Amino acid sequence: MFSTKLKLATAAAAFALAGFAGSAQAAPIEGSFTIGAGVANTNLTTTNAIDFTTPAQVFGTNGTYTGLLTIGQMGSITDITSLSPFSPIANFLDFGGGVTVDLTSVTGVTHGSTPGGNTVTVTGTGSFHAPGSDTTPGTVIVTAQDAGGTGTSISVSGSLGAHGSGTPVPEPATAALLGSALLGLGLVRRRKQQN
Repeated sequence: MFSTKLKLATAAAAFALAGFAGSAQAAPIEGSFTIGAGVANTNLTTTNAIDFTTPAQVFGTNGTYTGLLTIGQMGSITDITSLSPFSPIANFLDFGGGVTVDLTSVTGVTHGSTPGGNTVTVTGTGSFHAPGSDTTPGTVIVTAQDAGGTGTSISVSGSLGAHGSGTPVPEPATAALLGSALLGLGLVRRRKQQN
């Protein structure tokens, strides 16, 4: 009688605990940001590199970045030493606390001249990193303008959206519950065989 009650209690506990078991998922980063920085290039209509002279400063955010970056926050930005051929740049942008962007490829370079000044726009892809989030692929756009020869400024933006729902990661508690249930069922079966 006691053995039957023990079996039922063990089985009920295993099923109840299994009902609470789940998995954790890291979420992709969603949203965009805009930063500004100074550049030293003097001829943007033909440049094959971008030399940054000031740190990156955050001007706008939305989505996930609203909670990660603050307006006016400063970060480091790495020079692009060659647009063609291009070599990937790890930590192209680094805002500290694990919020970084790798510039992984350059997909387009457009040089231009307008009444407002000369420009170069670099479009590329990147990997966006933030604590508690999946590494998320996205688009990086770097636009430099010389403001008609009165100084050179740059705008860098990154935008991305959801790229999947995250990768399921087993929680330690789930594994422990499953192990406990299997151990309990094994002990019940062993007792039954001994009787």
